[in-house]
Amino acid sequence: MIEIGKLSKEIFATLKAFNYDLIMYDGDGNIVHEPEDARRYFDRGEDLLVTLYEDGENSSVTLTRSQKIQVTEILSLVTTLKNITNKYALIWNLRMYGGQIKPTNFSRAIVGEAREEFMDLTENMYGTSKSSYLKLENARLIVKHSARVDEDVFGARSRRIDRIYVENEQQERFLLPTNQLLPSRAMVQHVNHGGTISDEIGMHIDRMARAYRDLGSCIRHVRQYSDVLPEGAQGVRESASGKRKDMRRMFERLFRNYAKSSVDLMEGAMLLEVSDDAIGERVERLRGMLCAEGVAMDEAMLEGIACYIEPRIEETQVVDEYHDVASDDLRNSVVLEHLAWLESFDPDVIIRSTVVEQACEGDEEDCEDEGDLTREDMLLPDASSPDLKREVAKKRPNDHPSNVLMDSDD
Repeated sequence: MIEIGKLSKEIFATLKAFNYDLIMYDGDGNIVHEPEDARRYFDRGEDLLVTLYEDGENSSVTLTRSQKIQVTEILSLVTTLKNITNKYALIWNLRMYGGQIKPTNFSRAIVGEAREEFMDLTENMYGTSKSSYLKLENARLIVKHSARVDEDVFGARSRRIDRIYVENEQQERFLLPTNQLLPSRAMVQHVNHGGTISDEIGMHIDRMARAYRDLGSCIRHVRQYSDVLPEGAQGVRESASGKRKDMRRMFERLFRNYAKSSVDLMEGAMLLEVSDDAIGERVERLRGMLCAEGVAMDEAMLEGIACYIEPRIEETQVVDEYHDVASDDLRNSVVLEHLAWLESFDPDVIIRSTVVEQACEGDEEDCEDEGDLTREDMLLPDASSPDLKREVAKKRPNDHPSNVLMDSDD
């Protein structure tokens, strides 16, 4: 199996070694800050884009350059990326783009949304080499980093986040359940307006923050194991991506326009109440779609996802063609009766019945003298009409059983 995350980190390290100033996007077009999550690497200063296409055995790495960049100018980069691609046995492509390369050239819908999120993550943040802060009027966001913050790297304060605290006006600090800035900014704005992390709105934001994290993990899980997971996993990934985008918009609105957005949140614009029984059913369906032999998901994560995603199973309607034909088209009463008899046909019963008839031949009270019995006699049903045998099959002494003719008496 291809280790896409590891490959992505190698591509990132290579581009940074060549001093490119990068903006990274995931497979859904969202800006990301961890190299293992990146699938598209756009350089700010040069017209250059590296794309990692994830498609099982057809996965590939493509370096796209503009016309103003000559191959000889980036030959070392091309050679290095090509060697990395070959090491992972992927397809390598080198392409030229006719105009100026911008993210909007490749996905216009993605960039506007991604740029908005990117601005939110870094706006008004300041700090030291190990901590970052966002100061509001009555609250403060405190971000602890797991590595030194390089001020020369754009967006560095939104990366390598170890933990996040929110501090209220009384300087009380509370650890948030997420290390992602977007939901954390929504929470600090809530505290800034006099709320707490344990009141109703705070609990809703907390729940959304956890789900936002779990949905992101779900998307990465499906992307990583797409070649072994059932077909329904891609549908779950699409639902998770859509729900995550809705949550991102709500986090943005809570930070920008708290008064109105908090009302929308409480009215259930984002959160749908789901019964425990429904959650249990959804978890079972999700487990079947997201788990395979050797591939599993944490139970708590499945439950968190189930609150926001209702996996749909398309049922195939089965039509009983035989009964449709028998009831609508075969209207001859003799044929219908014969078909009904065939459904309950038991050769042993017919043979025993025939033996009894032969034994009592000549007894007018119990049997009718029909002459010598043929194979057709044993295969015809007991009819409600004494002439049914003649209506169904006209016997001839030397006929083979396969030559039975459907006819009526002359």
